[in-house]
Amino acid sequence: MFNFRDLWGRIDDRLGREVDASTIGWVRLVVAASFLIQLGFAVYYQEIYDRYIDPAFFFKYPFFQLIRPMPGYVPYGVFTLIGLLGLALFCGWQTYWTAKVLALLVIYVFLQDASMYSDHEYLQVLFLILLAWIPVNRWFSSDRLTGRESRSTVPYWSLWILKFQVSLILICSGLNKFTSDWLVGAPIAEWLTVEGGNWGQLEFVRQSASFAPAIGWRTAIFDTLAGILPSPRIGSLLFVPLLLL
Repeated sequence: MFNFRDLWGRIDDRLGREVDASTIGWVRLVVAASFLIQLGFAVYYQEIYDRYIDPAFFFKYPFFQLIRPMPGYVPYGVFTLIGLLGLALFCGWQTYWTAKVLALLVIYVFLQDASMYSDHEYLQVLFLILLAWIPVNRWFSSDRLTGRESRSTVPYWSLWILKFQVSLILICSGLNKFTSDWLVGAPIAEWLTVEGGNWGQLEFVRQSASFAPAIGWRTAIFDTLAGILPSPRIGSLLFVPLLLL
């Protein structure tokens, strides 16, 4: 007879066992670095003014119409605080609070204007929400160096939830690519025409009629399989480009 209590006990034991904290530590470093790099580009290209101060109208996300635009030059203060909190998260300083406050501020900024939506910013928000609730300071962190955190392991569930997030993203990304325009390579061909540049002696490859469709099929199949059949190596290789591209 099937014993649900025994099954739940085995699942609980597996998810609760302690594992090395270095993987989650690397995730913390990559997520924080991606925010700092993005903030650096926003400052350099004056995107804070162009996106959050200059516009007279902001498009709202459904169910979030109550989110009001930041008045005056408040965005500069908010992004300064985001930068400081991102640096604190990168260093692993007081992450129990800094990660949560950073997540709230980033979500608030993300919900300001639906017309500025981007996939990689949405992905950053998702990972930051997870990092706000799991122990991310138990490896290569200020908290470890100063003695605020003495443990060097994390419960397996905290690592599993990050793996699940990456797998879910890859599966959804792969399945969404199984559309007629993507599989014939239309978006890829358009990008190659506008942004592809000159490939020199390999220009004939870009001009080939089968090149863009081949990329379309391969990316759709690869993303889906990588999500369904995840491995530590595949996850490690894909995590950084998922956040930064």
